[in-house]
Amino acid sequence: TSLFYISAFLPMADSFGLAHDLRQAASGHVSFHCAFSHWELSEEDPFQEASLTAEELEELGDQPLPPNNARKLIDAIRKRKGLPIDEKVVKDGTKQRTVTKMK
Repeated sequence: TSLFYISAFLPMADSFGLAHDLRQAASGHVSFHCAFSHWELSEEDPFQEASLTAEELEELGDQPLPPNNARKLIDAIRKRKGLPIDEKVVKDGTKQRTVTKMK
């Protein structure tokens, strides 16, 4: 038989759905085992907008904050759990015109 043993460090957020994807790709002939190994601190601040000074906020103006991987991770987890996240539902909306018939 062809047996493969794969050992890897995988971020916890990326491991959700991995067992299903492996079994689906191998037609169910997969034995999957995942064990927690260690924590690793992120160097990014997921709530950087709260720690900005007045000068930094003035410098940014109306520009959005630069992309933040830690915040994306938290938002993805909250979305998966059905919790509210701060995102705009409609980015570029236009008013709908209604056509009425002349009587």
